[in-house]
Amino acid sequence: MERILVVDDDIEVAKDIKEVLSQSYEVDFTVDGKEALKMFSERDYALVLVDIIMPGMHGIDVLKEIKAKKKETKVIMMATPLEKILVEKALQMGADDFIKKPINVEELFKKISVSVEEKQVVSLPQKPDLFEVLSGLQKEFLEGKMKTESDVLHSILASLSKLLMAERVSVTIIDKESGTLRPFQGIGVEFKDEGGPFLKVGEGIAGKVALTGEPILVKNLEKEGLPPSRYGYKYKTQSFICAPIKVRGEVIGVISVNDKLSRESFTEDDLSLLLTFSSQVASIIDSVLSRIEMEELELKKKISESMLSLLLSGLEPSFIYNGIFELVKEFLEAEIMWIVVEEPGTGDFHLEYAGGVEFKKTPLKGIYKGLTGKVIYSKRPVKSSDLKESFSESEIYFAQKIRDWIGSPILLRGRHIGGFFVANKISGAFAQKDAENLSFLAKFSALALKEFWLHENLVKALDQITEKELELEEIKKGSRV
Repeated sequence: MERILVVDDDIEVAKDIKEVLSQSYEVDFTVDGKEALKMFSERDYALVLVDIIMPGMHGIDVLKEIKAKKKETKVIMMATPLEKILVEKALQMGADDFIKKPINVEELFKKISVSVEEKQVVSLPQKPDLFEVLSGLQKEFLEGKMKTESDVLHSILASLSKLLMAERVSVTIIDKESGTLRPFQGIGVEFKDEGGPFLKVGEGIAGKVALTGEPILVKNLEKEGLPPSRYGYKYKTQSFICAPIKVRGEVIGVISVNDKLSRESFTEDDLSLLLTFSSQVASIIDSVLSRIEMEELELKKKISESMLSLLLSGLEPSFIYNGIFELVKEFLEAEIMWIVVEEPGTGDFHLEYAGGVEFKKTPLKGIYKGLTGKVIYSKRPVKSSDLKESFSESEIYFAQKIRDWIGSPILLRGRHIGGFFVANKISGAFAQKDAENLSFLAKFSALALKEFWLHENLVKALDQITEKELELEEIKKGSRV
């Protein structure tokens, strides 16, 4: 298989070209001209695609160096129609061809096939048969190649991508509790995180499919006067198809397919294929979701049992907080934990506990302006990826030690009484599941805080009674004298 090098300072464009060409060629890419020359000297490339205007080392300079090192290497320049003079100069200097940006995929395949002098003109990959795709999925499943739920879903979407010859396929699942569509799995689509931003059932095109259970074919988003997709800025065409995922007549989610490789609009035949495919794999997706839910319930059961054991232990608050931190390390793989609590009746907040750093109980100033306040008064857990800000040392004295974090409000009978935070996941970054589990832990923390306050108030009350009794005893002694 021939190897191609793509050089474009726009990393999204470079990635997209690699994704398309990888079906027929070995493809490397870089966003820097100097790096391209380094890669060129280390590997053997049949062809190099070069953006004509780039910061740093210009595309024409890259062309010049490549031809000086290896004249037979084919070079295709990528340029907009406004860069016609530069294209002419590049062709005079030895460029083998050029292609207009934005790039038409079919034209790109044809130009590449001619440039590398293949015997047959390579156009788009051949469209597979539906039966072959479904049979292949079943074979992979039976042979144990799909070891996790994620593997199963990825194989399903990858197969659908090949079947419809589309770059982007995604699945959103209906969350019955919130009445929203949750981004779940995708091919060629990058969600900000697993759970957000959520789309209400009935809202937008996918939401409408979820609500009605009826598929939708959009040939041109703008011409049909429809609102843009939530992730539409990443798509290359205005055409897409959406189909419901139904199990026993109930809609559990939506499959969306975007960006045909040919850049043509989707057709009724494409929609029919999607519906057939969706009906065939719906039970598998439902099974995967059920297994994931069972795993989540099992985890919450373990958290519940451990937290109840701590709360019923009768230990001092410091021991209970240390116990909670051990759970955080086990279930959330976090290196740091801290809890911020409101002083009852004052509206002031203080750092109640910190684990993984040296702890000192400190008041927090300006809480309504900082990240802490945003978390405490939020409606759901917050992740560092949701916000562009970082903690300052004036807000949290160990702010410099925090890399990534998640936080959850602590609610007691619907009232915001504090915030529960964890930071620095040992492996990878915090996911939406971690945020949901932290929120679950925060509910138990609210019960713990309530018990601590009751205990503290009881001790204060007993101390006051003792003082009064001592005062009365002194008065009685004085009256006797």
